[in-house]
Amino acid sequence: MRRYALIGGPCCGKSSVIREAERRGILVVPEVARRVISKWGGYPTERTDIEKIQREIFFSQISEEEKIKAGEVALLDRGAIDVLAYSKIQFGGIPFDYSACNLGGRYAGVFLLERAPYEDDGLRIEGGEEGARIMHDRVVEMYEGFGYKLKKIPLIKDFSVAPGKRLDMILKEVEKWPA
Repeated sequence: MRRYALIGGPCCGKSSVIREAERRGILVVPEVARRVISKWGGYPTERTDIEKIQREIFFSQISEEEKIKAGEVALLDRGAIDVLAYSKIQFGGIPFDYSACNLGGRYAGVFLLERAPYEDDGLRIEGGEEGARIMHDRVVEMYEGFGYKLKKIPLIKDFSVAPGKRLDMILKEVEKWPA
């Protein structure tokens, strides 16, 4: 199996690229955090509940990634390491043990999507442009800390064609990476 994570802070266009990939018949893992947050009825405010939801998001992400079969190639809307970045910002550390998950060798490649201006969609927790920028930077730091070399995918200002063009860039790079 070859997992390719699409990463970056909020408003990078990850979900739009994932929807385009799915439309083209490419195996994808949609953003797990949104599904979990929706299931909870929104993002909690109590620290103990935040720890619980972060743990649930992390292990749900791992579970979804494990469903990818040998020989399959999949694009992921975020990876498990994103959850660690969010936890570090919220708690100054990571409130659960992730050591058994082999995060350093988990992804065949990681694509960093350049950010667009922040837009609040009701589920985002970053609190505006500055929070989104900080989160973007922390996500980058976390992946680099696990030894990943990030392939940058530029922002395309024409949003009507951006998902397709960015996906084409990603697929071109995927072809270059060894199986």
